[in-house]
Amino acid sequence: MHAGGDPERGGRVMSVQLKQFLKGTSRIAHKRPYISDGQRLQAVRYARAAARKGIAFDADFSLEDSSALYCTELIWAAFRSGVGRDPVPQKTRLHGRVYISLSDLHDAVIFMPVK
Repeated sequence: MHAGGDPERGGRVMSVQLKQFLKGTSRIAHKRPYISDGQRLQAVRYARAAARKGIAFDADFSLEDSSALYCTELIWAAFRSGVGRDPVPQKTRLHGRVYISLSDLHDAVIFMPVK
């Protein structure tokens, strides 16, 4: 599941094959959430539900409203649902706004590199 596409033409949370999602990508980081199986299952349920509902892409990059989600916000919200607390306590602040950056997810302690 990911949140993407053109927000002006129906960008939304959707489910796509990993091969399709990574098409054209030259570099990735492979990380695993180190949480219980139950917590992981709850995070997946959250993301699947968001894709089923076709939740709109959040072009405002706002963490205040869950009726629309941007890419890293989807991951954050899913794992917040799974672990029952904020999995990314250190967030990026830019121009007076707080948002979840890719670096914030990369540096979050629940996500560890796969060796």
